[in-house]
Amino acid sequence: MDATLLTEYFKPGIFDIAFSQGTLEHFDNKTLGLILKSQLSVAKHVIFSVPLTYWPQRDFGNERRMTVEEWRRIFEAQRFEIEEISYYPEDEKYHVYCCISGKKTSC
Repeated sequence: MDATLLTEYFKPGIFDIAFSQGTLEHFDNKTLGLILKSQLSVAKHVIFSVPLTYWPQRDFGNERRMTVEEWRRIFEAQRFEIEEISYYPEDEKYHVYCCISGKKTSC
């Protein structure tokens, strides 16, 4: 299924949460924005977890290893409302978790 076209498969607002783990770090900023917009069309919140810069091994694939601050800048630039973004407290900055609730409205 195409993650940018979720409204073709689901009714708007049908879910409370769209969740992913270890997925979003594989997409460029533009595609990431399209995926998040699509997820927020069918869910009230998007919650995800991704590995960060300090992940101790190199996996197969095209993972973007970024810090919490880099993720925050991407979401702010695309005007997503960040409810929470942080390192997992117990795992030495290997992962970030984030909750996004929608786009900020312009003043």
